[in-house]
Amino acid sequence: MRISPRVVRPGLARALLLPLGLAAAVSACAPADLGACDPERARSPVFVAPMENDVTGLGGQPLFEGQALLAASCGNGVYCHAARATGGLRHGVPSGFDLDVGLACDARAPAAACGPAERLRLQTARNNAWAFRTEILDAVRDGAMPPGAIGAEVRRQAPRFLRADGTALPELDTAEGREILRNWIACRTPVIERAEDLAPPRAAGDYCGDGTVGDCLYGAPRNVSPPEPRWGSIHARVIAPLCVSCHGPGATDYRTESQLDLRDPDVAWAQLVGVASTGAFCMGRGLTHVVPGDPDASSLLMKLGDDVSCGDRMPQGGPFLPEAVIAPIRAWIEAGAAND
Repeated sequence: MRISPRVVRPGLARALLLPLGLAAAVSACAPADLGACDPERARSPVFVAPMENDVTGLGGQPLFEGQALLAASCGNGVYCHAARATGGLRHGVPSGFDLDVGLACDARAPAAACGPAERLRLQTARNNAWAFRTEILDAVRDGAMPPGAIGAEVRRQAPRFLRADGTALPELDTAEGREILRNWIACRTPVIERAEDLAPPRAAGDYCGDGTVGDCLYGAPRNVSPPEPRWGSIHARVIAPLCVSCHGPGATDYRTESQLDLRDPDVAWAQLVGVASTGAFCMGRGLTHVVPGDPDASSLLMKLGDDVSCGDRMPQGGPFLPEAVIAPIRAWIEAGAAND
């Protein structure tokens, strides 16, 4: 089944974009010409480059080139045009104007959430990308979007995408990047809805069937390396790559709310082990971040798992950690949570 992505009238789309600083671009420039569609190019996949120790589940995740550019530049699943972004994280984007076209389901994850809510999120974002096609292309062409320092920070935290030959996907602010986005939109915003495990003799990027919103592709191999059950390894493989982007430099609001700065392993250990959980959502709940010898009473384990007693599950917005990564952290706490 294919779902028509046209759901918003052009006049309404144009009106909604005005609060985002696009009024000048809309009024001063002629509408962007969509041009011809190259369907093969529009469905050319790229893959998330795995980190050295990829515990996120993102490594090898496939997206079409234009889909990846929009996802990485318009919110990265957390900010601005992301469905999960709320309050100040939206940076003035009107509620509902979401362009979060990341995968609805990665079936390679141990506990993949492949339900209707995520498919609806992707369908809505795809609908918006098509309905706002002229405004998006005008704004990108004129440099109005992504906006300034906020846009730079969103892109900085976005994953790197590689083509099958290992070359990097160009940035949206390059001529090639803009052409990739234009062609993808001209081809009516095709998306990968779902990723499956690489299954020989199929190759990464091969199709594995159609979904209700988009396509299903095989992902590229990932380099998943769970930590050892000691603090140094846990910090290097989990805390540093996944937590410091919010609980570290440049993330003052998160550090203030949670009262956690996790960039240094010794400081992070001192702020977690035997310390009461504070912050706006956890203060007064009687919880402790890490209770040596008692992982079930440790709020760190609760927030990494699915037993969240305060605030959000971490990493915020997912993808959440598989049990193979959580188990060594549990073992470390059970053994006394030493700073080793």
